[in-house]
Amino acid sequence: MHPTEVFDIVAHGRKTGLLFVTGGGIERIFGFQDGDLVFGFSTALGEAEDAREAVLGLVRVAGAGTFIFLAGPASAIPHAVYRQNVQEVVLDALRRLDEGAVAANG
Repeated sequence: MHPTEVFDIVAHGRKTGLLFVTGGGIERIFGFQDGDLVFGFSTALGEAEDAREAVLGLVRVAGAGTFIFLAGPASAIPHAVYRQNVQEVVLDALRRLDEGAVAANG
């Protein structure tokens, strides 16, 4: 399953909880409230505590990995960023990847 599909399921299901993703030796965690992204952390350099960069990193690799979603109350979810529509964040990541590919092929 592609990471964008997982984010889509969370968004459309208006899920609240934590999404843990591991793959390629990198661990990422995302917090959601009613389907909106409110937290992101990654063990990858350059992504660390930047939720948008963590989403970009995950979409960039889009390879084999595992994920688990733990539903929980909103009060248990850390909030490190203002609520963001996860679909907009994913579309922004895809746009940034596309622009990077165009610039590299130049």
